[in-house]
Amino acid sequence: MLFLRLVKQCYLEHLHMKVRYIEWKKFSFIKLLKEYRKESFNIPSVDPMDTNFRRLRYTRYFDDFIIGIIGTKQEAQQIKEEISRFLKDKMKIELSERKTLITHSSKCANFLGYNITISRDESIKKEKRGFTKRTYSRGVSLLIPQKVWVEKLKKLNVLKINKVGKWPAVHRNTLIKISDLEILETYNSEIRGLYNYYCLAENAYQVYYFTHFMKYSLLQNLCREIQNENEKNHM
Repeated sequence: MLFLRLVKQCYLEHLHMKVRYIEWKKFSFIKLLKEYRKESFNIPSVDPMDTNFRRLRYTRYFDDFIIGIIGTKQEAQQIKEEISRFLKDKMKIELSERKTLITHSSKCANFLGYNITISRDESIKKEKRGFTKRTYSRGVSLLIPQKVWVEKLKKLNVLKINKVGKWPAVHRNTLIKISDLEILETYNSEIRGLYNYYCLAENAYQVYYFTHFMKYSLLQNLCREIQNENEKNHM
């Protein structure tokens, strides 16, 4: 019985050491895997030294178009000249030099009211599931230019920039003779229209600033309506 007990004890110790060895190997493998994964984040997905790598993307909406090129500025200029010749010879249309610009991807390009930018973020972030991944660099982002909603407010006669540089919201004389409900529907439709068009933008929250001025202009219009009604009642 003593001999069997010693054999059993030796076997259990051997089994325990084997389990610890497997766990150590597993831990070492995971550690090594993490190091390799960390190093792989610094390796670009394409060959940056490949001088023959070229890409071209074309998008058109009615008479507006934009061309994205991975290449040199000279090649972009050559493509622009070829397009200009084609439009002039085949379509009898002159290409506007003022509107047709060659813009580097580090700057914003405007198309259909959007500012188009190229991301250059190389940081490493965690997903919702906890996995680390490299940020998708060179991704296209759509943005709302500030001047879009500012010019929209000016066009609607909602915003007035005074001499001091402040931007007070003002009432709209064109909406004085309609009911409160019609005034509210008008403001809501204008806010909704701007948001529906620019909801694709990453900074779509900019519509909030537009809404802020519209809200105070709406309140001023409603106050004017109440004042007019009070004046009529006292007459």
